[in-house]
Amino acid sequence: YFGSKETIYRTIIGDLIGEWDRALGHLTAEREPAEAIAAYVRAKLDFSRKHAAQSRMFANEAVHGGRFLSRKDRAHMLAVTLAKAGVFAAWAEAGKMDRVDPSHLFIMLWATTQYYADFEVLAQTHLETRRLRGEDFERAAATIIAVVLKGCGITAADPA
Repeated sequence: YFGSKETIYRTIIGDLIGEWDRALGHLTAEREPAEAIAAYVRAKLDFSRKHAAQSRMFANEAVHGGRFLSRKDRAHMLAVTLAKAGVFAAWAEAGKMDRVDPSHLFIMLWATTQYYADFEVLAQTHLETRRLRGEDFERAAATIIAVVLKGCGITAADPA
């Protein structure tokens, strides 16, 4: 039982941030960039596929000013993202990828992986289907991964 709409929203947002944190866990300096980025993209797309309503609720919340996204939530999301930006810097320093602006790379990754949930009706229209299926998400993953790896100067193939 939830006492208010605010409590429901805050619970959903907290759960969603936790899932996104788990996806970010794939990005570690010890992993090869191609493998780590591919795993991250697949985890984000998997969440979009399995939890489309949560993703759309979060997008709607953000579009309307993020009233239920607390300062603590925002600070946490920023801190985690900045920490993972260091992984991209470490890979670049090691010559494993080109230097890219990590903030914009993350925004691009979030936009591409969440689009399938947040704008499902448009994805269905452009993929000419009435319902997104697993194979649609697999093709999305392969395309996103290939473009991101190439754009980051990563030559290793997606292991999955």
